Amino acid sequence: MAELLLGESKLEQFLKEHPLRQGASPRGPRPQLTEVRKHLTAALDRGNLKSEFLQESNLIMAKLDYVEGDYEAALNIYARVGLEDWPLTGVPPYRLRMAADAYATK
Repeated sequence: MAELLLGESKLEQFLKEHPLRQGASPRGPRPQLTEVRKHLTAALDRGNLKSEFLQESNLIMAKLDYVEGDYEAALNIYARVGLEDWPLTGVPPYRLRMAADAYATK
C-alpha cells in the first residue's frame, strides 16, 4: 500500500511542477518518473492488494503511461480495469477523481 501511495504522490507532484500542455505531445519516458514506475510496479508485483487498490494502482499506472506518451498502453490498462463497470454512486471523492482522470485521458 505504501508503494502505491508513494507512486501516486510522486506522479501528482511531477504533474504539479510540469503541467501537461494542451496540444503538446509528451516525448517518451522521463527520468524523473522512473521512481514513480518503480513504486507502482512494486505495488502491482507484490500481489497482495485488495481489488479496489489493484484497480487504483492500475489507473495510476495508466496515467503514468499517458504522461509519458504511451497512449496505447494507457488504453489497454483502462480496458483491462473495466472502467465502464465502476460504480460511481456512493464512492469516496478520491475514487471519483481517479475515474474522472481516467475518462479525461481516455
